[in-house]
Amino acid sequence: MNTAILAPLMRRPEAGAILSLVAVVAFFVVFGGVNLGTMLGAASWVNFAANLGIVALPMGLLMISGELNISIGAMIPAGSMTVAILSGYHELPIVVGMAGALGLGVIVGLVNGFLKVRTTVPSLIVTLGTLVAMQGVVLSASVLLTGNASVALAAAPGWAKRSSAR
Repeated sequence: MNTAILAPLMRRPEAGAILSLVAVVAFFVVFGGVNLGTMLGAASWVNFAANLGIVALPMGLLMISGELNISIGAMIPAGSMTVAILSGYHELPIVVGMAGALGLGVIVGLVNGFLKVRTTVPSLIVTLGTLVAMQGVVLSASVLLTGNASVALAAAPGWAKRSSAR
């Protein structure tokens, strides 16, 4: 390629990030094993990356705005336990469990936002308190509602299982 074309591109701040991404992907395709370059391998890491992206995108937006939410460390297990209690223990449909987890997240987010806006307490301290409180709430609710600290979901129905023999 002509250096006259590359020079303006390399002066852009995003060029370093894109080059780093290409280098990391190339490294793992070459050294990551036999399946990484295949469709099954790509599906595997995209599945994992989606879970991280669901958490990382809103956290990135918060960091850009100068805030920090560390209560996410307790909200992920709280949402999981909500689904497990509603759908696993009480045998409600999984959609009800997911709606309950979403509702819990909205309520905790509203409490965090209200405390941040109405008080002069920094978001780090507000969400640290929420983190500790939610850990206690999840453990207490689990023991009170189910009599156990862990709750299992039933096996997925046949239509929800994917065959690995494709």
